[in-house]
Amino acid sequence: MKGAKALVLEYLEQELLKNNNQGVETQAVAIALGMQRPNVSTILNQLVKEGILVKGSTRPVRYRLKQVVIENPLDFPAIIGENGSLSTAIQLAQAAILYPNYALPVLVLSEIGSGRTYFVDKMMEFALQNHAVEQPHLFQKINCLDYLDALDDLLHLLFGSDTSASVFEKIAEGILFIDNIHILPLADQNRLISWLNHREKEQKRHQKKV
Repeated sequence: MKGAKALVLEYLEQELLKNNNQGVETQAVAIALGMQRPNVSTILNQLVKEGILVKGSTRPVRYRLKQVVIENPLDFPAIIGENGSLSTAIQLAQAAILYPNYALPVLVLSEIGSGRTYFVDKMMEFALQNHAVEQPHLFQKINCLDYLDALDDLLHLLFGSDTSASVFEKIAEGILFIDNIHILPLADQNRLISWLNHREKEQKRHQKKV
């Protein structure tokens, strides 16, 4: 099960995509998620301290995605909507890759055939260009559809086994793209989310980019 912070951050990402990063109020988050307003306020302020959000100065306070200063911005000319519908998605991806000390997990939601893989490829180009990832071979793709008849093999690949390390450990300091995760049983999806949340906490503790 996702923690409160993960739920708030996921909701914010969705809403900021809809309103082009115009901001979200604390009360709106609390109502949407059925949470107590003080608890939401605490989480939002924590995200501000972590450099993910910016707290507005107006009343009521609105929280926005922090603008990332990019020295060598990647050009996205071939992506339709770069300056429109995809502008916030691109900004979120850039912010996740350049997050101080370690990259953040990214969930890309899209319709089939809309260019999700191409978008992730552009994220990798951006990461290489800005030295968030040093070598192209540190980019690995796993399409869960390739394991429809071998889910056990997929789980061993993702989480490791007694005889082999997980793919996350093998691709440390790089980017792992897991496509079509929806085919995993719900229990395994939750396991993956919990694993990523635990890994993110470890990264923060060690202040290491992975």
